[in-house]
Amino acid sequence: MEFCLGILLLQGQAGIGQFTDEVVQRPDVQAMIARIHFWSDPRLGRSESDRLMTTIELRLHNGQIITAQNAVAKGSPGNPLTIEEVADKFHSCAQYAKWPKGKSDAIVQQVRSLEDLKDVNVLAKHLTV
Repeated sequence: MEFCLGILLLQGQAGIGQFTDEVVQRPDVQAMIARIHFWSDPRLGRSESDRLMTTIELRLHNGQIITAQNAVAKGSPGNPLTIEEVADKFHSCAQYAKWPKGKSDAIVQQVRSLEDLKDVNVLAKHLTV
């Protein structure tokens, strides 16, 4: 969890491309990980909404504390990804797998119009390596 939060703070994203030994071992990432403290709050857990609650507290160099809470994780049924976010995530994974951009573009285009697809084999042919 410390790495995920740290890379989000440093790069604004924690996609598949960040989960490499090279990124994890970077000095700036290791320094950020050392500054992150993760724990379960014993005051929470009494109700279903408590068990899902996440609180993030940032203490800035000037002493200011910024706190945010969320009980509905991004990507969950209560807070789903948009089609654009799903497409971006897929493109990122396809790029990491070194798929040609045209291939991933074709898949996204066909999934966007899945309801109109006459033959699923058209989509399936793009999914083979």
